[in-house]
Amino acid sequence: MARQLCLLRNFLSRPSVHFCRDPTQTLLPSILSSNARSFSTVPQDTVDDSSSSTPIDPFLKHQSHVIGRLTGIGRNMLKTDVVHYFEDCNLTPQHIKVDYNPGYSPFAMILQFGSQSDFSSAVRTITRKGRLYKLDQVPHDVWDRLKSYDGKSVIFQGFPLNAMQEDIERYLSGFSYNASTMNISLRGRPPTMKAAIVGFPTSIEAMNACNMKNRGFCLNSPITARVLF
Repeated sequence: MARQLCLLRNFLSRPSVHFCRDPTQTLLPSILSSNARSFSTVPQDTVDDSSSSTPIDPFLKHQSHVIGRLTGIGRNMLKTDVVHYFEDCNLTPQHIKVDYNPGYSPFAMILQFGSQSDFSSAVRTITRKGRLYKLDQVPHDVWDRLKSYDGKSVIFQGFPLNAMQEDIERYLSGFSYNASTMNISLRGRPPTMKAAIVGFPTSIEAMNACNMKNRGFCLNSPITARVLF
C-alpha cells in the first residue's frame, strides 16, 4: 500500500500533468495576440495604398503659381523679349501668353511665375530698369482662359464681305495649313470686312505664309497678315 501511494505521488508530480489544465489559459492569449497583429496590419496597408493613388486637386496645383499681367508692351514685342527682360525670374516662352484685343492687337502679356518670390523679383526688375512696364497680379483663371498660338497661327485681315471660305483657301493656295480649323469672322461696326485665323503645322511655315501673303489681294481687296503668339 505504501508503495502504491509513492507511485501515485510520483505520477502527480510529473510535468505532464500541467497539460490537464484548461488549454484556453495558454492558447487564448496567443490567438488574441496573433489576431490583433493581423487586424492592425491589413487596414493600414489599405489606407496607405488608397492615399498614394489619390489625384492632386487642380486647385492646389495652381497655388504654387503666381499670375501677372504685363502692360505697356509694344505691338511687336515678342515672348523672348520678355524672357530676356526678366532674366532672373525663371521665365520661359511657355510661361507667357499674349492677350489680344478684339482687333487682335496685343495689349498685354500674361506671365506665369513659379512662386511669389519670382513675381516680387519681376516687380523689382521693372523698378530698377526705369518702370517701362506695369506688372499686376491677377487671378489664375486669366491664364486659363487665354489661348496660346505659339507662333503657329496667322491672322489675315481685309477680305471683302462677299468672300467665301473657298476664296480664302484659294488665296492661300500653295501653303500647308489646317483648313478645318480656319476661323473666319467679321470686322468693324458695322462689319466692313472679314478676317481669318489660319493654323499652320510649324511656326516657320506660319512666318513664311505671313511674309509671302502680307499686302496681297483677294477679290481686289488688300490683305494684311500678322503672326499670332
